[in-house]
Amino acid sequence: MEKIKMVYLERIYAEIAKDLEPKLLEFIRSGKFILGDYVKAFEDDLKARYSFNYCAGVASGTDALMIALRACGVGPGDEVIIPAFTIFVNAAIVKMVGAVPVFADVNESDFNINAESVKRIITKKTKAIVAVHLFGQCADMEEILKISAKNRIAVIEDACQAIGAKYKNIYAGNLGDIGCFSFYPTKNLGGAGDGGLMTVREEAVFSKVKLLHLHGIKSQPYIQDVWAYNSRLDAFQALFLKVKLKYLAGWEEKRRRIAAYYNGKLKNSAKLKLPLEKKDCYHVYHQYTLLVDDRKTLAAYLTANNIDLSVFYPAIIPEQPAYLQDVKNQAYKNWPVSKDVAGRVLSIPVNPQMTDSEVEYVADKLVKY
Repeated sequence: MEKIKMVYLERIYAEIAKDLEPKLLEFIRSGKFILGDYVKAFEDDLKARYSFNYCAGVASGTDALMIALRACGVGPGDEVIIPAFTIFVNAAIVKMVGAVPVFADVNESDFNINAESVKRIITKKTKAIVAVHLFGQCADMEEILKISAKNRIAVIEDACQAIGAKYKNIYAGNLGDIGCFSFYPTKNLGGAGDGGLMTVREEAVFSKVKLLHLHGIKSQPYIQDVWAYNSRLDAFQALFLKVKLKYLAGWEEKRRRIAAYYNGKLKNSAKLKLPLEKKDCYHVYHQYTLLVDDRKTLAAYLTANNIDLSVFYPAIIPEQPAYLQDVKNQAYKNWPVSKDVAGRVLSIPVNPQMTDSEVEYVADKLVKY
């Protein structure tokens, strides 16, 4: 058996080539490389598919999160609550706008931010909560939004791993004040490079987003009204993603079928804790993430059997070198679940380009572990 990969970019390209290649030639001949019809067409497709009120393509998921913070008025001296267990980017963007990241614990069941932990760390300086929809499943947004309303603070959805995911039949990106998506090549909807998207419910907030991601120019060219960014989704990426978008529902369903197959085969395992699709959630399985007590041994076993794996994420953010100073001056330093899962998570292939025999092989090897 050849190595079974976490992602097959070459297989994706082979699948979409017949639709993509003629469009690429049309694009090159058009000379319309910045914004324009290609970006608008992709944004319009997303609005129609996911019921977004407003959306704007940006250069990356990181830019989307950073601009979202500024659009919500976050700046120096403010505090932003983020989960302790997630990618460090969520803390970095807080630092980039001059604010302070404050870390909440997560739930073991879904790896997402724990609402009770959020309540314990809110202060008068709290300006926003970043609710990360980790691995393709939405956080408990009902509770997060209750906290937001009570304390009059913004909620930003990090949906970078969760395009198409739903919470109580509402798509990710429609739940908070602003939703942020990434089109990094390995995402469920991935580009041929970096790219991102911001979704907004209210027109007034969207006006701020547009201003901030397009140089801060309101109306007159070469007159900058506010300090802002040059963060645009390239027209090439918009074209590439628009072609892939029509495949996404099928790929999403394949991910869910693979996850269901794994669940059925591994349900009696004494060594593995399987991911849970929570009530009222629709999981898109960007990752199929197990919990295992002896991760090193399982990783070696999978590698020996030509099965790829990844560890997202091996260390919680507040214990990483860049953030120790932020934590030093905070009273709340208790993240037991985050620390536990960081030491036990392991993700296995769940990508829709896997063949049935490859899926069966992975499951059979895990049954025998």
